[in-house]
Amino acid sequence: MDTVTQIVLGSAIAEAAFREKLGRSAIFFGALCGWLPDIDFFFHPSGSWEALQEHRGITHSLVFLTAMAPLLGGGVFLADRRIRGDRRCGEARDWILLAFWALITHPLLDLCTSYGTQIFYPFSDYRYATDAIS
Repeated sequence: MDTVTQIVLGSAIAEAAFREKLGRSAIFFGALCGWLPDIDFFFHPSGSWEALQEHRGITHSLVFLTAMAPLLGGGVFLADRRIRGDRRCGEARDWILLAFWALITHPLLDLCTSYGTQIFYPFSDYRYATDAIS
């Protein structure tokens, strides 16, 4: 799935479910979380076979992303609270839920491609794919 779609989905989740509680910064955070699993591209030279093999590995794992959601959401909550004080920074739980849904939808969209994704990594390195989108 292309990067723009992942970013738009993350920000759409934020707009639809969290903007009233968390403010405009939720949209930017949702967009970041929607893109974040693709960060593995920065760890390997582009165009190399290693990059293709490693992409959609641990950074697309449901286990890894579920563990990252409280860290990211909690961190943004604390930063937002420090910057804006108590006014309209929402609850930590809302930031964590936003992070979770924006992160988890990324590999779910990637399942629709023919290349697939390792959603159960590190328990399995099998690439699941539905081949619904070229």
